[in-house]
Amino acid sequence: NLATNASDSNEDKRKFAYAKFRDNTSGGEFWFVSTHLDPRQGAESLRGRQARSIISTMNRLNTQGLPILVTGDLNSYQNKSAGNAPHDELVGAGFRDSFTATKKKNAEFSTLNDWYTTVKKYDQGFGVRLDYILGQGVGDFTNYVNDMSRTDSARGSDHNMVHATAYLPVRS
Repeated sequence: NLATNASDSNEDKRKFAYAKFRDNTSGGEFWFVSTHLDPRQGAESLRGRQARSIISTMNRLNTQGLPILVTGDLNSYQNKSAGNAPHDELVGAGFRDSFTATKKKNAEFSTLNDWYTTVKKYDQGFGVRLDYILGQGVGDFTNYVNDMSRTDSARGSDHNMVHATAYLPVRS
């Protein structure tokens, strides 16, 4: 369970999913987290607390110090006037943002497409990012992609798929 406000209804409550994976070739293990934080306006501090829920749960479970990847819609973005509480919490806990990758594709577009087939390009060189991949205990992110290949009415989501490449260390 993610953090909630005392006044939240059952419909407002959110959870996150996690699993431990093992690479069949190398034997290396890592944790993978998928989340979708609270979308309500004015919930920035709640989203920060929800990120802390993820951090504390993974700290409790990850007794071996394995790499962790956290992915999902944080419903916050980097130049938001209220701040970017969930991102700040995760980075403060040692997670690295995949946007630090040396190679980026479509970084100048938002990860949110609102079902539109044509989206705005941001002149500052980066678009609004609601969707993140962050890693703790991973090597450098080498590629970041805001995948905009679906441009027809059959879009599967109102967000673009984001993917990144990082190398997980293998413990012997």
